[in-house]
Amino acid sequence: MARDQDNGHLSRILNSAEPAVIRRGKEYLARDLVAVTEQIQGTWVGIARGSELYALTLNTNTGKYSCTCPAARPCKHVVAFVLLLRRDFQSGQSANIHQGLTLNISEQDLQASEETAPHSRKSGDGPSHANRGRLAAKAIEFLPLKFVLNEQSETLKLHFSLTGSISVLPAVLHPDHARLWQELRKEFGYPMQLPLSRASLWKDLEPEVEILDLNGRSLRFRGELSVRPALRELSPLDSRRVLVPCVSMRDEERWPRSGQTCIVEPGGAMKERGFWVMKYQEVSPALHSMLHTVLEPEQILSSLKLLKKEKVLGLEPFEQICKAGPVLRISLDYSIDTDLWLHGEMDLVYARHQKDLKPEYMEQQPDGPVQRPVYPSIAGLAPFWPAADSAEESFYAMGQGQVALRNPDKEKRLLSRLASQPAISSIFDFSRLWTESSDEWTGSGGGRIAVFDDGSFSLNGAALQDFMIALPALLDSGIRVEFSRELIRLFRPAPRARFEIDKPSGIEWFSGRILLPGLSRSEQDRVFDAYRDGRGYAEIRSGQWISLEQTGLSEIENGLSGLGLNLDPEGLTRMGPPQWLALQSELSQQLQTTHRMQKFLERFELQVPAMPVAGF
Repeated sequence: MARDQDNGHLSRILNSAEPAVIRRGKEYLARDLVAVTEQIQGTWVGIARGSELYALTLNTNTGKYSCTCPAARPCKHVVAFVLLLRRDFQSGQSANIHQGLTLNISEQDLQASEETAPHSRKSGDGPSHANRGRLAAKAIEFLPLKFVLNEQSETLKLHFSLTGSISVLPAVLHPDHARLWQELRKEFGYPMQLPLSRASLWKDLEPEVEILDLNGRSLRFRGELSVRPALRELSPLDSRRVLVPCVSMRDEERWPRSGQTCIVEPGGAMKERGFWVMKYQEVSPALHSMLHTVLEPEQILSSLKLLKKEKVLGLEPFEQICKAGPVLRISLDYSIDTDLWLHGEMDLVYARHQKDLKPEYMEQQPDGPVQRPVYPSIAGLAPFWPAADSAEESFYAMGQGQVALRNPDKEKRLLSRLASQPAISSIFDFSRLWTESSDEWTGSGGGRIAVFDDGSFSLNGAALQDFMIALPALLDSGIRVEFSRELIRLFRPAPRARFEIDKPSGIEWFSGRILLPGLSRSEQDRVFDAYRDGRGYAEIRSGQWISLEQTGLSEIENGLSGLGLNLDPEGLTRMGPPQWLALQSELSQQLQTTHRMQKFLERFELQVPAMPVAGF
């Protein structure tokens, strides 16, 4: 009988093995680390236990064999398996098949038995089947079902340590795990790829079914997350929305991708990770079919009642559309380097209500008649660039979180009306605003004007002064001008310069000095330095600036130059009586002499009244 079942194949396998491998195979057999689990016609299936569990197959009709270990063939496990079969065949009995059990002797136990195992029995002797079964039962335990997670696809695959023993899994797994395995294999087939969400169904199974990531860290089921539908923006400037699922996890909103059913905790340095299964009970079938689709504003507004009923998140911008407007808005700021620059941004704004575009009140400024408009602080405004020439019909657009119904025709008519007003067109060349490239030019009264491709502008020198003079007209024209208290207080009324003449010595020569009333000597020196540098404004003290054009310094200097008189760096000059008489005629409005002048000049002494400050 042994010869019929052997057919010489078992002997050939043993003859092809190395002596050291045969010796190790005998040790495995002596320790009962190998067992037969199943016979399928002429193929015997078994398991061997080394550092891991290995599956064995051997066909006695063909001599073909296999082992899931990485060693060269035939390995010690195959040799031990052959020796086990041949011993059972020689005894004239069928191989002892162990059902539902697997061997569990560690490699350390095997090494510890290297000296004792050869002496456990004499050559040719073997333990009885009862004794061998007792030793095997003493050294066996159940294996847990184990899966590996593919986080990209959220699928589970059987752990590689079990894939080599598919045919014997029901025998080696824990009975509860074996039943679960049979159910899964019947439902998904093999090789199976289970959705991770399926793991929530066996969360209470004991012992626990193991789930590992690709780095060997275990994953634990943490609970379920309720999904709510939400409208998510494509970009801050796009009024369209994408209907997506949204979950709240640890005070943070998450947006699952299409097809995602679980959220896996990031790994990092943790040895154990958690995962949550998402539940879509709060998403109705009608909305579920629309998930991850782009919705136009018209679609959202037409379905607004339904979306509110379904408690869709992100509907706030569509509940109150900005339809009032448009109004031109100018936002002002400043910067200081060697000179004072006024910066502005121009755009067209829409509001929910017309009252939101008008100031609540005008704040009186203590330093001049210009009042600062104060606008509603909670008003939601939607700013835009002027509509393209091709746009004719009204359309919905997104501006700073607000949805507005834009009217290109109204925008064009507004700009045309503003460009026709002299007070505005003298400062802004609307044909040069909102261009596609940066530009810079000199204003009609001097100073530099720079316009950038984002619609912002910068003013300096005389151009800045023109803007401040025209500011009241801008406010009266309905333009929304926004600026801070600090900005308007920079522009102090400038003292009007006067030329003081004195006679320090002698009769023929007189001395003249330019004075700025109300300023100290150091402040006047800063004004003279700024004037000589060609600046438009001078900082007289920290945070206080005056316009050099308002001081009249250029008028005095031009009059003196016409008489051949030049001022030194301190604003002083010397002149004779003829020059004095000519200067009196030239600068009669700004001349003021002192009590120290001789009597024949007293009739030319003039008291100059305070000059009004233009623009303030």
